[in-house]
Amino acid sequence: MRMRELLETRASTVQAMRQITDHPAGEGGDLSDEQVQAFDKHKAELAACEKRIERQALLDDAERRLAAPAIVHGNGRDGSSRPGPAISPW
Repeated sequence: MRMRELLETRASTVQAMRQITDHPAGEGGDLSDEQVQAFDKHKAELAACEKRIERQALLDDAERRLAAPAIVHGNGRDGSSRPGPAISPW
């Protein structure tokens, strides 16, 4: 999955959790046993999704850095990576 899909999955999971907590069907305003089971299932899905998002973000960042042009000091003709002369601000 790509990041956009993962973020959409996370959003829908959170929305499902919110639906459960907004309409408690148990005694005293608490969740029913079925709601607790459903909420816990979504909670596990959310944790797994967060891990996938973290991994995808790491990969996306690494790929961005791989695609960035290298910064080379020197005149660029001799393959030198030595820093060039300092430029005075005065």
